[in-house]
Amino acid sequence: GPDLTEDWKEALEWMRTSLEEQNYLNPYEKPEYSVMSWWDYGNWILYVSKKAVVANNFQAGAVDAAKFFTAKSEDEAIKIAKKRGVRYVVTADEITMKDANNTKFPAIMRIAGYNVDLMTEGEILNFFNHTVLYRLHMENAENLTHFRLVKEFGDVKIFEVVGS
Repeated sequence: GPDLTEDWKEALEWMRTSLEEQNYLNPYEKPEYSVMSWWDYGNWILYVSKKAVVANNFQAGAVDAAKFFTAKSEDEAIKIAKKRGVRYVVTADEITMKDANNTKFPAIMRIAGYNVDLMTEGEILNFFNHTVLYRLHMENAENLTHFRLVKEFGDVKIFEVVGS
């Protein structure tokens, strides 16, 4: 089964009990907001936290999530967030280049349309260092206008979209 770590368990439970409730299962109404994460974690957020997600394990929304995380500017990322009704963003060490041997970032780049097969590990790392994902997860959104760190659970971080 999936490796639901203690960090993820705590983060998902906190989201379920602390974030605004929403009518996320009604097929006739649009949810009040959505949560941006990588698609791998979409069903965890949906089923444990009871929150609507942009991308899920069926990879619906994966392209928008990939383009959000690989965005070079906050303006690019906030356009996607507005389009998808995002109020919260969840990141985890596994989607960053924190550990180049255990990262999903090249897959994120590939889904966003980048040809990572022609790039060296150094080029991928350099690309990562200039993305919104880097500025969120590695810098805790310190120099971003539209995002703020709300809570951190070890490897998992939750950000709120603000001022948009």
